[in-house]
Amino acid sequence: MAPLTVATAALAALLAFLVEPLVGKLLLPTFGGAAAVWTTALVFFQVALLVGYALAHVSIRWLGLRRAAIVELVVVALPLLALPVALPARASPPPESSLAGWLLALLAVMVGAPFVALATATPTLQRWLAATGGPAARAGAVRLFAAANAGSLLGLLAYPLIVEPNLDLVDQARLWGIGYGAFVGLIVVAAAVVLRQGSVTPADPAASEPADEPGAAPAASTRSRLGWVGLAAVPAALVVGITAQLSVDVAAVPLLWVVPLAVYLATFVLAFAAPRPIGLRVADVLLPPLALGVAVSLVGGATLPPWAIFSVDLGALACAGIVCHGRLSLARPEPERLTEYDLAIAAGGALGGLLAGIVAPLLLPVPLEGGIALVVALGLRWGTDPSGAPSGRDPEIGEAVGDAGRRRDLVSRGLSVLHRTPFLLRYAAFATAFIVGLAWLRAPLDAGTVLAALVLGLLLGLARWPVVFAAAVGAVFALSLVAEPPALETVRTFYGERRVIEDAAGRHGLLVGTTFQGIQHYRQVDRRREPIGYYHRGGPLADVVAAVQARVDGATIDLVGLGVGAMAADARPTDRLTFFEIDPAIVAIARDPRLFTYLADATALVDVEVGDGRLGIAAEPPGRADLVVIDAFSSDAVPVHLLTREAIGVYLERLGSHGVIAFNVSNRFVELEPVLAAAARDLGLAGLARIDDPPSSDADADPSHVVVLARTPEDLAGLADRPGWRALVAPAARAWTDRYSDLLGAFHGP
Repeated sequence: MAPLTVATAALAALLAFLVEPLVGKLLLPTFGGAAAVWTTALVFFQVALLVGYALAHVSIRWLGLRRAAIVELVVVALPLLALPVALPARASPPPESSLAGWLLALLAVMVGAPFVALATATPTLQRWLAATGGPAARAGAVRLFAAANAGSLLGLLAYPLIVEPNLDLVDQARLWGIGYGAFVGLIVVAAAVVLRQGSVTPADPAASEPADEPGAAPAASTRSRLGWVGLAAVPAALVVGITAQLSVDVAAVPLLWVVPLAVYLATFVLAFAAPRPIGLRVADVLLPPLALGVAVSLVGGATLPPWAIFSVDLGALACAGIVCHGRLSLARPEPERLTEYDLAIAAGGALGGLLAGIVAPLLLPVPLEGGIALVVALGLRWGTDPSGAPSGRDPEIGEAVGDAGRRRDLVSRGLSVLHRTPFLLRYAAFATAFIVGLAWLRAPLDAGTVLAALVLGLLLGLARWPVVFAAAVGAVFALSLVAEPPALETVRTFYGERRVIEDAAGRHGLLVGTTFQGIQHYRQVDRRREPIGYYHRGGPLADVVAAVQARVDGATIDLVGLGVGAMAADARPTDRLTFFEIDPAIVAIARDPRLFTYLADATALVDVEVGDGRLGIAAEPPGRADLVVIDAFSSDAVPVHLLTREAIGVYLERLGSHGVIAFNVSNRFVELEPVLAAAARDLGLAGLARIDDPPSSDADADPSHVVVLARTPEDLAGLADRPGWRALVAPAARAWTDRYSDLLGAFHGP
């Protein structure tokens, strides 16, 4: 029974975490590639996991194992009728408001039934295995939780590394359906073993499982249940916050969705793979400096390498997860209470996801949910006394973390030496370490940096008192908000945070995530109509517009991505521009004359349509545009569905016979020119590219990378003669399609 249940639980978890990125990728084009698609999907899957665990707990509790086994077979068999997983053919278009609710409903239709069925597997199999009797079976029921999380981790890593680069979405869905059928077969065999063996519960198998049976495990107290929920909620909220940051800054794609989630699941594995949590002591020690590193990245993130920021964020997530999940592991009840325990963990995950993914964006004007979760995790540490022993309030946990064998624990011995060191010496060591670290990361070592290192060293000296240290880090997070430039406007929507700030030169800038997506000389009225940033005169996008205008008296230009409307500055009175912008908040900002005036000052006829740009262009009459510009970003990430071969086909249909498509592919992490070159090769198109790297002394010009495509080389003749333009990089990879993309192959690192 033990090998069978382990294999079944691992397969169920693997399938559950394969379908998560698969479904997210299916949904992305509908929402313009928004990173919030994945964070909302995370919330859905956490709630669906809760539903599955609740179903398993209630059915076993009320029906007994025999009848519950029959219910389980029905639950896992019914979703076979709904496979393969796909977008509903008659799904209504997303509304402009309540996007998160609409997406949750769509996910329930697409994958709700099979995912809930998979979620019932682990708690049900745990109880079945425990019911077979014997110490080995009872111990195996506990370790089954770790096996399921290992399967989840394998599924997450397999998707971006194996599945996504080699299979299109249709084949992925078909293969997943075959795997689900195999899971149903295994669960049928496991149920047959349980039904055949007579030893299912100490009580009558046909009756409800009594809570007060003599010799049965005592019921958990309300405090214990709330503790389980709280300990599970904190890492769940933290993983949502960190995933949102990575998706916004790099790309909303499975490769970057799974990294934080894989770290999160790995902490479950470490917490439950052995009788005592693995790495708990190390995590307790490393979490304070990593939390301070996260605070540093918030205050001075623009001066630090992105890889350093990501490493610190993921390290803090790992340590916080081990601290919280380690406490959960140490507080686990007897096997008879495992379904209740699993239900509480699932409830905590759903609660954390809902608070961070749904509630926080509605209530908090800036994304603070990750920082709040990290501060709470810091307060849940144990700390140490001067001997290196844990000083937490829970005696059982204290004994587990620093038991009689701690003399052989190098971490504890090192802490003992550290705490016996005079405070001033410890403080000097911490401050020096921060200064050396910042210098190694090439941060400017000015007076402000040195002062910050001195303060951080002092704060680290408080780490032995968890609650005090958590409050101190919370104060640093609060100060990071004060340190930011005052915002003229702050808006947070389903698509992310939008801030308008004014610099010392009187320029207004639109900050989306961590990237400026439009700048204007606002205070200098005589320069308001001058495009700057990516769009500065002499830059690649300005070249493209000028080349088209030289050929056409009155140009029709479609632009995906509004920003602040800077491209309207170069339009002539005879030109017609249509901007497609998915976020109504961006439209409101660009039209507000208190913030930006590019649209108000435009001499051309300018239209703005709200909705996904690809869908908007597809709805326009064919053959009328002279230029299509793809300039849509989510912070620094270009939505993948705007770069596929099918998307380029949509743009070509909109273009006239000599039209041109321009792609702004400027970003820090992904090399997209070869992707477009591969599509041009497959479609038989001509192409050019230009990388603009203006001198740092020119504050009004930002570096940019632009690729242009056209049907024939003659259509690009007016552009090819301009300085800096060259032929596209020869592609070696497969072109991206709506069913296939390989971000890992295009990733060049920070």
